[in-house]
Amino acid sequence: MRNSIPQLLIILLFPLFAAAGTFNAIPMKTGDKFGFVDWKGATLIEPVYTYVSFAGNNAFLVYIDNNCGLVDSNGKEVVKPAYKSIDNKGDGCWALVDHNSIQALMNSSYKVVTDFKYTAFHFVGDGLFGFQQGKLWGYMDAKGKELVPATYNYIEQFRFGKAKVTELLDLDGKRVTRQSIIDKTGKKLLTEDHNIELVGANNILHSIEDPGINGKQIYTTDLSGKKTHELSCEGKLDMSGGSFDWHEGLAKFKCNGKEGFVDENLKVVVEAKYDRVNAFYSGVAAVQENGKWQYINKKGEKLFDYIYTVGYMGAPSFYSTSIPIVDPQTKLWGIMNKAGKLVISATYDQTKFVSEKGFFAALKGGFWGVIDQNNNTVIPFVYEYIEETYFDSGLMKVKKNGTYFFIDSKGKEYMK
Repeated sequence: MRNSIPQLLIILLFPLFAAAGTFNAIPMKTGDKFGFVDWKGATLIEPVYTYVSFAGNNAFLVYIDNNCGLVDSNGKEVVKPAYKSIDNKGDGCWALVDHNSIQALMNSSYKVVTDFKYTAFHFVGDGLFGFQQGKLWGYMDAKGKELVPATYNYIEQFRFGKAKVTELLDLDGKRVTRQSIIDKTGKKLLTEDHNIELVGANNILHSIEDPGINGKQIYTTDLSGKKTHELSCEGKLDMSGGSFDWHEGLAKFKCNGKEGFVDENLKVVVEAKYDRVNAFYSGVAAVQENGKWQYINKKGEKLFDYIYTVGYMGAPSFYSTSIPIVDPQTKLWGIMNKAGKLVISATYDQTKFVSEKGFFAALKGGFWGVIDQNNNTVIPFVYEYIEETYFDSGLMKVKKNGTYFFIDSKGKEYMK
C-alpha cells in the first residue's frame, strides 16, 4: 500500500528531531489508529496503534490501549505492546515496566538482559547503570550483570572509574550519613562521615560543617586520605551544592558573604569579591558587583558590562557562543556575542537559539522566522510557531494557518 504524503494526517504529538536520512519511518493516522509510512508514503506498519510518541534512542513508543511497545527508526516493531511503559535510560538501553511497576533492563539490541525484579534504573556513565531494589541502589553493566549489590541509599555517576555512594546509618541511636568512593568492583577506596566529592582521579574534596565562625572546613585529599590542599578564608567559608557546581574545572565558593572561584586543587583563581557569580560556560562567567552585572574570564579579568534585562538567575550564561538579550527600555530582543557586541540589534519581539551553526528563531509582527548571525532571513516570517530545538538535525516543527508540519534548514516544507 502506498500513501500520498500530502494527504496523510500526521499527528505531531512529539518534537521529531531526526533528519529524513536518519528516520525512515513516519507516524501517520488513519481514522482513529496510527501506523507508519516511509518518506515516499509506502506503508511500513498498518494502522493498528491507539497512540504514538517519540521515545529517543531512534525509536517510537507505540500503544495498543494501555499496552506499550517500541517501533524502531526503520518502522519495525521491535517490542510488542505488552508493558505499562518503556523508559529510555540512555546509552541505547531501556527499562521495561510491567503492569505491576516492576522493571527489567533491555539493551540497545532490544534484548532483555535481566529478570523483572527492579524498581528503577538510571545510566551512570562508563557503560554502567544504577539499579534500585526496594529503597537501595547498586550498579550493573549493560549486560545485566550486577557489579555492586544494592546496599546504598544514594549513588552517583562514575567518573575516572570511580563513584561516590552514600549510606544512611543508625549508630548508637544517631543518624550518620556515611559517604564512600568506590571502584567498579564495589571496593571502598575512601570512607568518611562528612560530605566528599570526587573531583579528580585521585583528588577528593571534603566539606565539614564548622560549628564556629568559619562556616565550613574545605580541603582535598588523595584516596589514601592524605590532605593535599586546603581552602582558607578570614571569616565564614562556604561551598554549596552537592557537587559544588563544578563547570569547566572551576567551582564557586563564598568567603564572608562574597563569591569567587577555585580550581580542583582549591587554588583561588577568581577572588571572592562579588555579590553573586554564575558558573563558567564557554570560558566566560556572569558576576554581580555592587548590584551591577558584568562578564569575566577565568583570570578574573572584566570583559564587559551587561546592560540588558536581568532574569531571576542574573545575567544569562553563554551556553553557546551567542545569547538572546532584551533591551530594558524597548523590551525588544536581539543577540549578543561573547565579546558583548550586539550581532543582531534589539528589533524583534522575541528571539530563540536554534542552531550551533549560528541560526536563531525570531518573532516579528506576530510571525516566526529564522535568521543568521548577520541578520539575514533564512526562513521567512510566516509561521505561527517554530520548535526552537533540533534545527541542525534536519527538520523543524512549525505551524502555519493552524496546521503543523515540518521544514528543513532551507525552508522546504514536508508533510503539510
